[in-house]
Amino acid sequence: MITTETILSFLNKILADTDIFIVDVQVRPGNKIYIYIDSPANVSIDDCVFVNRMFNEQFDRETEDYALEVSSPGLSAPLKVPQQYLKNMGKEVKVKTNEGMIIKGKLTAFENNSIIVLENRKIKGKVQTTEHNLNLNDLTETRLEINFLNNKNHK
Repeated sequence: MITTETILSFLNKILADTDIFIVDVQVRPGNKIYIYIDSPANVSIDDCVFVNRMFNEQFDRETEDYALEVSSPGLSAPLKVPQQYLKNMGKEVKVKTNEGMIIKGKLTAFENNSIIVLENRKIKGKVQTTEHNLNLNDLTETRLEINFLNNKNHK
């Protein structure tokens, strides 16, 4: 059975000279392997095919008896690695803290394992902006807030 550590070691080598980064690797029962990748410019089908092809050249499917799926994590998946925070700078996020607090706002900074989220709330008819400086260790989840109604092309 191929281990997550073996896969990560291999992926780090083949992706070292690319802008593709690893978001997650999962090895599930039945030797089903899921590799989630991303890049600053978004992941293309060609990126997934490249990782799939390199993986299949390195590991013998007959010997290891695995099923492989390579994809991007998707828009609704939580942010997991620093590169995703950097990629999504300036976008709206929804953050859940370990204490159960939910903060919705614009991701404006990522540095030293901390993020800054600017939250705008309407209080008594006035918009109040609060800056939240949050350590990633104090968060249970960060997700992009997808709002199709704010699309600039929407008429």
